[in-house]
Amino acid sequence: MGNNSRIKGNVYSNGSVIASSGTGYIDNSIIVARNGNKIQGLSVAEDATVHTCENSAITGILTYVSGGSVVNCTAGESIKTRPDEIEAKDLPITPAQITDWKSEAAAGGIITSNVYYSSTTQFLGPIQIGTPEAPKSLTVTNNAVLKVTGTIYVTGDIIFENNVIIELDRDSYGSFSGVILADGKITVDNNAILRGSGETGSYLLLLSTNSSVDPVSPAISVGNNATGAIFYATSGLIYLNNNVEAREITSYKLQINNNAEVQYESGLQDTMFSSGPGASWVVESWKEIE
Repeated sequence: MGNNSRIKGNVYSNGSVIASSGTGYIDNSIIVARNGNKIQGLSVAEDATVHTCENSAITGILTYVSGGSVVNCTAGESIKTRPDEIEAKDLPITPAQITDWKSEAAAGGIITSNVYYSSTTQFLGPIQIGTPEAPKSLTVTNNAVLKVTGTIYVTGDIIFENNVIIELDRDSYGSFSGVILADGKITVDNNAILRGSGETGSYLLLLSTNSSVDPVSPAISVGNNATGAIFYATSGLIYLNNNVEAREITSYKLQINNNAEVQYESGLQDTMFSSGPGASWVVESWKEIE
């Protein structure tokens, strides 16, 4: 882990949580499911529940599974054991829900070409861009503003870069949250601002169904002072780069680079999407890297 990467909230992981260098910070509690998984190199401000703990400092209670181990870990309150394996949890948004969002977008029409916005303000949604057979991309760049008026489904890649603002239209969403989803990869870079409608409880969710776990070309890449959204990768890697602030992260895998922060605020279970329910926040596995 490089330079103060941090989760400001709770973590539930179905895989090991490892800071490969330095110290990873969890501002609340962490639970790591499944026997054989571990935490390593972490500073946890509250409690930790895990099969095995290595080289970590827990401010509250450390609970590990019988048959696991505690190696060079401290706990401010106590160290306890539990007999049963910690149960893994499924990712919260179901394939059926994703299909419903795609159908809602397609009901607003289908654009059969790439969509490119630069240095302009545009309103978009509900809309499908491209088809699964002929994927098309969405690019917003160079100080452009995209106001989302309904669910957007992109069959190709999404790129938001160079001081853009992507926000839910207040008249369309009010206090509800909205979704932009892609079958391809999502790249958010260079001071992009992603936000809800401006009303309390409104959030923007960016979701990719892409399965890439390559850090060089992940399902979702977020970097260089990007802020504000909930990021969700159903089966791929989310890579958080320098100086990122994300409201929440849900992913199959997660890597956090220098100074990146996840600002856990509401929990998806508390987020009211304009179509379909939200769900709880689950991280499949993540690793912080230098």
